[in-house]
Amino acid sequence: MPATAAGGRRFLVAETVLVLGLSLGRSAVYSVLNIINRLTIPDRPLGEQTSTMNASVTPDRPWLDFAYQLANNTFPFFQPALALYRCGGSGRPRTPRGGRSAWTAAGSAVTSAGASASPR
Repeated sequence: MPATAAGGRRFLVAETVLVLGLSLGRSAVYSVLNIINRLTIPDRPLGEQTSTMNASVTPDRPWLDFAYQLANNTFPFFQPALALYRCGGSGRPRTPRGGRSAWTAAGSAVTSAGASASPR
């Protein structure tokens, strides 16, 4: 495999891991913490505890409550959707500036700006 293809694949893998870590990893960590919290409540076994799913935020205004619930349940899907979008298509990362990533382009801009501004 050519070096550029290996670099592009590493970029996609790293990006996918980061985005999935932000969405699914975050959810998993909070789920484990919630279970630990419930298991360590004194004098209350786990089988006797209750949980409320999608509790009403504004019970007196159902239309606003619906908007809150819709937003809370929709936004977590954007990060994995971004990862899937970025991984789809041609099989290589979609990068601006002639195939360079934004980080590489920013690093080049900073380096060239520093070189032109340095005293000689």
